[in-house]
Amino acid sequence: GNLEVNAGDLTILDGATISASNFSSTNNDIPPGAGKAGSISINANNLELDTHAEDVPSRITASTNNSGGGNIDLVIAEDITIANNSEIDADTKGASAGGNIELRTNNLNLNSQGRISVDSTGSGNAGNIKVWADSFAGDNGSISATSANSGGGDIELAIDNIFLDRTQLSTSVEDGTGGGGNLTIDSNVIVGKNHSSIIAQADRGDGGNIDITTEIFLVTNDTLVDASSQSGVDGAVDINSVETEGQIEILNLPDNVIDPAALIASVCPKDGVNTLSTTGKGGLAENPSQNLRSRSVWEDLRDFSSEKESNSQGIIEAKAWNISDRGTVELLSHLPQAKTSDYWALFNQCSK
Repeated sequence: GNLEVNAGDLTILDGATISASNFSSTNNDIPPGAGKAGSISINANNLELDTHAEDVPSRITASTNNSGGGNIDLVIAEDITIANNSEIDADTKGASAGGNIELRTNNLNLNSQGRISVDSTGSGNAGNIKVWADSFAGDNGSISATSANSGGGDIELAIDNIFLDRTQLSTSVEDGTGGGGNLTIDSNVIVGKNHSSIIAQADRGDGGNIDITTEIFLVTNDTLVDASSQSGVDGAVDINSVETEGQIEILNLPDNVIDPAALIASVCPKDGVNTLSTTGKGGLAENPSQNLRSRSVWEDLRDFSSEKESNSQGIIEAKAWNISDRGTVELLSHLPQAKTSDYWALFNQCSK
């Protein structure tokens, strides 16, 4: 049968389970049923799965054995938090394919081995996982569509910001001849550190393909991005990054901070009168660590041809200057015939 849950906030704690599986949710000794697993649909504002008891994880499950898996469809308006070994799974343990998981939310958080999985431990192929979210933060969590003896499922993530810390995204095949599933990520920012991994590996089959489209892709050197195969054909890793494509390294700052004043050489005595001046063309001084900038020379690019045509005399260069009776400076086109006394009078007037 199918389950549909509509809630404001949904909290699943300490081994509680929402199950449409044909496995017993509380007793592993009971054999699975022969029927197909049901599907689960949940609509809520917030969803939290947390486990404090180590033996029984909190779960949402539609796992199956031999008759096909059910699907899990989650529409959570705000936050999904899966922590402390809690899980959302549509795994398959038999010959039939597992179900699919589709998840829509604002923020997805996987902490302390919290996981989302459509894994296959039998001969059936793993299902697929699709996630639409604004942000995904993984701290020792995992999203997996791995298979032990068959083919891996596909994972598609359309998430604006992805931060991976000791977190695994995997569509790998461990020992089966089936190929690894494909892993597609469409994001604005992807950051990975502390042995996080994005893998589509295979053992005997072909490796899956990894296709990443993002504006910023930053991972530490210990983060693995791999689509290889041990004995088959390697998959392709295609990272399309608009601005940044590379690696970041985390450095530990020293415990003792050095006083920058101790690094400055004392050349000039403090009791002397010393100055250091930087002069130039004005404005900010040149930066000594950068290349010199070209210095533009002023040039008059105005076209005076029309004025020359209208004025037969054209533009005449000033050859002298004079102080008028009103005290203003006049530019003269000719050299005035002045006496020596006139020049002394002009000099005395300008000196004032």
